[in-house]
Amino acid sequence: MIITEILARNARLYGDEEALVEREPAKNLRRAITWKEFDDLANKVANALIAKGVKKGDKVIHLMMNCLEWLPAYFGILKTGAWAVPLNFRFTADDIRYCADIAEARTIFFSEDFIDRIDKIKTNLKGMKDFLFCGPKELTPSYAQHWTIY
Repeated sequence: MIITEILARNARLYGDEEALVEREPAKNLRRAITWKEFDDLANKVANALIAKGVKKGDKVIHLMMNCLEWLPAYFGILKTGAWAVPLNFRFTADDIRYCADIAEARTIFFSEDFIDRIDKIKTNLKGMKDFLFCGPKELTPSYAQHWTIY
């Protein structure tokens, strides 16, 4: 069974049960999503990518800090049939550019923590067609589209 099919199955069987939990003890914060919400978010990411032309075999850079949205974004990429190319959050702008070029990625899905690094290299990313942003809508860079508009 394909891992994305397992997610869809869990959403059907355990829809209202918690699937993912994010805690920030220093801020006394706890966020959680159910299996159904997890699958729905992954489907929204997949739909956003498909709307941008991402298809089976394409490479999508996945550049996010560990957060509740990390796995739905990752699964969303997989649901398109594309290859997810997760990058280390410690990478510099040059490291990101190098990896994107080597992977021959066509799309980058990134969060607010990486805006400054992407700003530095966006015009030098060979073959990069689309920039999808996951974060507060008001922080969406001018060259990117917020993933929720699809």
